[in-house]
Amino acid sequence: MPLTQGIPCLIILAPNGKTITKQGRNLINLYRENAYPFTEARLEELIKEMGEEAKKLPTSVRHVGHRHELNLVSEGNGGGPFICCECDEQGSGWAYQCLECGFEVHPKCVETINCNSPINER
Repeated sequence: MPLTQGIPCLIILAPNGKTITKQGRNLINLYRENAYPFTEARLEELIKEMGEEAKKLPTSVRHVGHRHELNLVSEGNGGGPFICCECDEQGSGWAYQCLECGFEVHPKCVETINCNSPINER
């Protein structure tokens, strides 16, 4: 659910009742249970881990069954929560996205093709 007139979707409270974050839903979608305990230190750690993970991935790929090039994206650079076009499961964090048509897949679901191979279009 999007924010409506500045009303947060999920507020995370500390045991003392103080607000930790008003972005609870977004953090859970992006990091799942790993977001806990929702502190700034934990979020910085997760961002660093995601950055390290991305260094191991190619910035763009050709995927079997799709005619366009797919680019590596995350919530910080054009991506966000998505439904994987291969496994139909929700994804968050890093994804390969087609900038032309919106096709998105988990990095684990990408089946790369040799650039010289014919493409079975989707």
